[in-house]
Amino acid sequence: MLRLNSRSVGVRAILRNARLISTRSQRGFFERADHMKVSEEIEEALHSKKPIVALETTIYTHGFPYPDNAALAQDLENVVRRNGGVPATIGIVEGVARIGLSNEELAIITSAAGKPETMKVSRRDIPYILGMVSASELT
Repeated sequence: MLRLNSRSVGVRAILRNARLISTRSQRGFFERADHMKVSEEIEEALHSKKPIVALETTIYTHGFPYPDNAALAQDLENVVRRNGGVPATIGIVEGVARIGLSNEELAIITSAAGKPETMKVSRRDIPYILGMVSASELT
C-alpha cells in the first residue's frame, strides 16, 4: 500500500526554490516569468495542504515506447490519485518548465519518445533547456 503525506515528496522543495524567482500575486499563489508554470491543481493542493507526489517524465521519453508510455503515465497518475495524492508530473514543454502537466502536455511529452531532439534534462541543464523551445523531460 502506498502511504502519502504532505512532507514526503520533492515538489515542495522544487516550489520553495522556485519562489526565489517568483513574485506573489493577488491572482494566484505563484506568478512566474514565462519559463515556469505550476498547474492550478498543484496550486490548490499546496493551499489545502494535500499530499503532492512528483512524477518525473524520463521513463516516458527514454524508457517506454509510444503509446505504451502514455498508458503508463495515466496509470501512475491514477495510482497517486487513488491513494489520496495529487500527481505533479514534471517536464519541460515548449521551453517552459511545468509542474503538473495537463493531458495535452503529457501527450506532447509521451509522443516525443525516441525522437533524437528529445533531451534528457538534469538540474544543470535547465537554464540551457529553458532557453530552447523543445519537449524535454525532467529527472
